[in-house]
Amino acid sequence: HLLFTGALLLLVILAAWWTVFLGRAVGNERAAGEAELRHAAHLAALLIGHGEPPADITTLPGSVPLELIPCSERRPGDLSVAAMPGHVEICVRPQPDRVQALDDQLARRRLMVAGEGSLLFALVGVVWLMLLRLVRQERLHRTRMESFIHAVTHEMKTPLAGIMTLLETALSGRIPPDAQARLFTMGLKEAERLEHGIENVLLAGRLRSGHHRVDTRDLDLREQLETLIDHRRRTLLDRPEALELVWESHGELYVRADPDMLRVVMENLVDNGLKYGGPEPRVELRVGIGDSAALVHVEDGG
Repeated sequence: HLLFTGALLLLVILAAWWTVFLGRAVGNERAAGEAELRHAAHLAALLIGHGEPPADITTLPGSVPLELIPCSERRPGDLSVAAMPGHVEICVRPQPDRVQALDDQLARRRLMVAGEGSLLFALVGVVWLMLLRLVRQERLHRTRMESFIHAVTHEMKTPLAGIMTLLETALSGRIPPDAQARLFTMGLKEAERLEHGIENVLLAGRLRSGHHRVDTRDLDLREQLETLIDHRRRTLLDRPEALELVWESHGELYVRADPDMLRVVMENLVDNGLKYGGPEPRVELRVGIGDSAALVHVEDGG
């Protein structure tokens, strides 16, 4: 953050310096243009002042167009020069059209500098807004990551604590023989819960990083769901009927899917139903067909 802030401050300083530098350059260009016109008027005035007086007031030819006027008509700032020493009543000055052309050119240059400076400051402002947004997104991402790690740690510590308690109890020999099957089934349930949580975290990381490759193939949906239910019923102890499969489709039903991702999705839905389905949860997978697609409804009473 300090590096980006320092770079942004440097850009602001450079933009301000660039604008001031070009503004002064335009001012120097005007001074140089006026000096050129005044120098031409001085040379012409010296030639006239040391020579014969002109027959009439006229325009003088040359690279810088000049004109002769009575000095009584001179105005402040019109770059007129008296024809000294011989004809002080006659003044030489650049033609007004040439002075106006110089003013117009410099006005366009000032407008260009102002436009470019405004664009540069606008770009710096856009960069600052983008930086501010990136900083906020990073803070939000950090907050979400901290919450995610806290939640994942809590979800993993709970089954791990249950497994450790079960192992300590078994090691001490305090488990009655008639309760061993039930307690070991509970331990298996907690181990599978821990494994499932780790699998979800790893899959989420691969999906976020883009390294996960989806391997789609034709799958027998009934076989996939029956395998899932048989696996889950092992941890339902004396309530295997809490998880049922209702097949409303006739005949075989194949789907195009990644078997691992399909299993993870269905396990998440079934686990949520069993976890939040009330004191005696009951989850039913109802399978049918609609609009050329397989429909799997996961229903619970929570």
